[in-house]
Amino acid sequence: MANEGARKPNADEIDLSAGEAVKAIRAKVAEISQATAYTLIKERKAPKPRPRTTRVMERVIATLKEMNGISPTEELVWKGAKARKGITTSQKFSAFTWKTLHDGQKIGRYWLDMGESTIAERGLCKQCPWEPTETMEHIMMQCKATGQKLIWKLAKRLWRKTGLEWIMPTMGMILGIHLVEVKGSEGKKLDGRTRLLQIIISESAYLIWLVRNEWKIEKEQDEQRRHTANEIEARWKAAITKHLRLDWALTNKYAHGKLALRWGVVKRTWHNIHEPGNRRALKTDLFESGVIVGSSSGRRPPGRNR
Repeated sequence: MANEGARKPNADEIDLSAGEAVKAIRAKVAEISQATAYTLIKERKAPKPRPRTTRVMERVIATLKEMNGISPTEELVWKGAKARKGITTSQKFSAFTWKTLHDGQKIGRYWLDMGESTIAERGLCKQCPWEPTETMEHIMMQCKATGQKLIWKLAKRLWRKTGLEWIMPTMGMILGIHLVEVKGSEGKKLDGRTRLLQIIISESAYLIWLVRNEWKIEKEQDEQRRHTANEIEARWKAAITKHLRLDWALTNKYAHGKLALRWGVVKRTWHNIHEPGNRRALKTDLFESGVIVGSSSGRRPPGRNR
């Protein structure tokens, strides 16, 4: 057919005028990209809200309104969950937040609804008879096997060094931590303390989730293989120290340019938590006895790409 068309003595007249669908988009087909077209199509055909997502979102917004005095929009909550500005929460925690906001984690009712007894057991918490069905709130606030009691105790102890009041986290606070603000006596936002709280809550909550998954899946809920208190404490301290080191490393303008963190903000974040006299000595100071880790074991020797 292509050959027949090429051999025609006269070219066919083809209507190149914009159709009604293209006119509705108000964009030139030759200029529009696939990504832009896909975005416009999604806006025109917005999915219906999921009831479970709506319930979780309402809870988060109510918590943020109580803490900040202002009720954020759903759009702001979603954008905040993905925001990487300031590097206060890890990418893994952001992914955890996004899925939990949708109530999409494979826990509790997800397995029980399958009906089969062997599969349904995965939705039960064998360590907590008073709360047999697993929920995210149970994992974060009540379960004996996730180490949550010890982790929140460590978080509270660290936060007390700031001299500010500790508020026991809730699920609404954890999922909306990227929008939580810490304010001073005059009602002004404390940017450094806000960052510190976001770091402590996000790292603590994600560690609880990791411990739960390891015990539930890898260790198959074996009572003899539960994580010890020393192991959980060491992992929590390592997570906070890693973020501390990352913060100071990201203040290097020569390496990160405009993306570098401001020295003043980082200093205010870790004020009274760790005060390095010399930034060059930070790697050494972090492994001495007077700082967060409190142990010099496990440090890799100096060398290239280490």
